[in-house]
Amino acid sequence: MSNLREIGDSLRRMGENARILVLTEAFWGIPMAWVGFYSSLYMKSLGLSEVEIGWISGIYSITQALLPILGGYFSDKWGRKRTFMIFDSIAWLGSTFVWMIALDIRYALLATLINGLTNISMLPWKCLMVEGTPPELRAVAYSIVQLWWLIGSLTAPLAGFMIGLYGVDMGCRLLYGIAFFLMAIMFVLRQMYLRESEIGEKLMGKGASLADYLEVMKRIFSQKELSLLMLISVMGTLNYTIWSTFFTLFLVDSRALCLDASSISIIPSVSSLAQLIFMLMFMQTLTKTNIKNILSLTYLSSAVALMFLLIIPPGQLYLVALVSIGNALASMFRWPLMEAITANVIDRIDPMARARILALFSIVAALFSIPGGPLGGYMYYADPRLPFIMLALFNCLSAFLTRFI
Repeated sequence: MSNLREIGDSLRRMGENARILVLTEAFWGIPMAWVGFYSSLYMKSLGLSEVEIGWISGIYSITQALLPILGGYFSDKWGRKRTFMIFDSIAWLGSTFVWMIALDIRYALLATLINGLTNISMLPWKCLMVEGTPPELRAVAYSIVQLWWLIGSLTAPLAGFMIGLYGVDMGCRLLYGIAFFLMAIMFVLRQMYLRESEIGEKLMGKGASLADYLEVMKRIFSQKELSLLMLISVMGTLNYTIWSTFFTLFLVDSRALCLDASSISIIPSVSSLAQLIFMLMFMQTLTKTNIKNILSLTYLSSAVALMFLLIIPPGQLYLVALVSIGNALASMFRWPLMEAITANVIDRIDPMARARILALFSIVAALFSIPGGPLGGYMYYADPRLPFIMLALFNCLSAFLTRFI
């Protein structure tokens, strides 16, 4: 109970915009965790092949590489709130509505392109989260956002019940309908209570030019902390791309762990439960500890977990579950910590350039993620262990570099 009281105290102390975003994130995190789990099955039910599903994913990756610069431009010219509300509401309400009525690949393509607008709205969202929030509370704010997704993952059996009752096609349409309804409530609340940040008010009407972005890129490479953060961000993006693509294959591959496909569903469930418990127990330590040390430890712990994964004998489900829990616990604070550290570094260097710096971070990371899948695929084809050895090396390097931020 004391941990919950401390989390409540942090909510009261963080900036008003961050508090509104964090509390209303439940209307997005929970239903989208349900939808995300079944989205590939839904596309299959619409008649898409595995190759077409892959192309849909690739098209979204292209929007990740192209659109963040518009997020930085409009955030400075129109303000954080206006840019965020326009593009985020169109992206999520528009895409969930199209998915709800989808008939074939044309609808899937349209929904994906509309949802790609989140790569514009993500930047002003990050600005609103940190501008006006004390630096020591930023990691907690991002952790609560992640908490809603974990709760959604744990309550995914409710979505499974609907799928079992109505089938994949109609069940997913209902899930998208629920998501549309809940997010409509979220956007109404955000429109009512969000306020433009002080930095956003100062920058409104001053959209950056291409020369401004080139100047910011030069600054990133001339500042050790920013350049290291960009390199760690690139490795993190590759880590996520390769892990999310090949981990499940590694579990069932006869050349690897040779587990039964019907039994591996226990792994994300127990990992999410462990993350939720530990996050509630230790979230407040992020306000009292050197968060760079914690971030470095998370990378090192993940590297150890990955190496253990590679030496587990085939067919050992419970050992795999234990290692997966260890990796999940090691990585659960990584995103909140990286976001908080990046925001704090930008505060020290130039908070007025926040949107442009974040835009360039997103673009560079996205560009490197595009070849990440094929690279991992070639390595996996040669030996299923190779992609995970590379990820372990990435984590070790990230742990080392974090010490110099």
